[in-house]
Amino acid sequence: MNTQAQSFRRILFTDLRHIQCGHLSWGTPDGRRFGVSHPPEPQVEMHAQPRYVPHGVRLVAQPARKTEPVTGWRGWGRIIYDQGMYRSWYLTVDGHSLQGSGSRSQTDDPQTYDASIERYVLYTRMYRQDRRWIGRAESDDFLNWGPIEPMIWPGLDDPLDHDVYLNGYTTYPGSPEYRLMFPMFYHRATERSDVRLYSSEDGIVWNRVPGGPALTPGETGSWDSEFIAGGKDLIPLGEGRIAIPYIGTPYPHKYPRWPEVFEAWRMGWAWWPEGRLCAVRADDEGEFWTFPLVPSGRSLRLNFRTPRGGEVRVGLEGVAGRSADDCDPMHGDQPAQTISWRGQTDIGMAEGQAVVLHFKMRCAEVFGVEWT
Repeated sequence: MNTQAQSFRRILFTDLRHIQCGHLSWGTPDGRRFGVSHPPEPQVEMHAQPRYVPHGVRLVAQPARKTEPVTGWRGWGRIIYDQGMYRSWYLTVDGHSLQGSGSRSQTDDPQTYDASIERYVLYTRMYRQDRRWIGRAESDDFLNWGPIEPMIWPGLDDPLDHDVYLNGYTTYPGSPEYRLMFPMFYHRATERSDVRLYSSEDGIVWNRVPGGPALTPGETGSWDSEFIAGGKDLIPLGEGRIAIPYIGTPYPHKYPRWPEVFEAWRMGWAWWPEGRLCAVRADDEGEFWTFPLVPSGRSLRLNFRTPRGGEVRVGLEGVAGRSADDCDPMHGDQPAQTISWRGQTDIGMAEGQAVVLHFKMRCAEVFGVEWT
């Protein structure tokens, strides 16, 4: 269990940082509990009691939805959301230029300042085992960079013709502690691609979020039917949505590039309902517990989805009248439902006190919670 309780306004379940793995507590039939060291003699029969052990739940990446192509698109660049405006810039060659391959080749090299380590960080491409990987480097001054260390590479359980083409690094809008990547996986056998979701707490150790690709090519004959690539900027898109830009074409990646092939590229948005990149899913019954955290509000809102016969209950461990069994059951598709316990929405505990959240689920998906 974490020894330092933290305070979060919003919790997103994009990885395991908020979910305890738990332990077993060993006890005697008459209720005595013994630890692992120096139990009293003589030896007696013990039985196990799970404590904060999650069961019946798993993390599942959510597939993106797509818009139609964006009109007026002029190049593949950065897009930021700044004070109600969407801003973009890109590289264009207006004068004489020399391209060794005869084609405008490029890669994905986002740089950022990581305040948690007070260093600049670069994510870039590596090339090992005749495959593209994603690497990372650090700098104190943005001029002198350390070695590029590998971060993400094709797994041994991936098809052997795959490599990791672009990294798509970004953070969640308004919550930069959630570091994300949307790397493009290139399928050399078909010259097609898909986009996956990765998550990291520190920007160094990355995990692929299970559940399949976040973004795949469109149907045969559509503008993005063969090759796609995700952008690196997750931004608010309005109407309760978040999105990344993506590009697509109806041609395979290395198809001979006549002018018509270049002109076939289009840009669109891949979007999700706000807060719904990843879910903790219970296909049947399941439960899990968070690490201790300090509330930053007096009530909680839950982002979740269930069928009519499913439900979610949320409890505050050790708080009288606020257990999961006291919670009023919730069902439906709700992005921000206020949690109540027998009709009461106040958390019923002192300010500054740490608490563990207990989630009990049946046929449900939980995306996150927010204090209000």
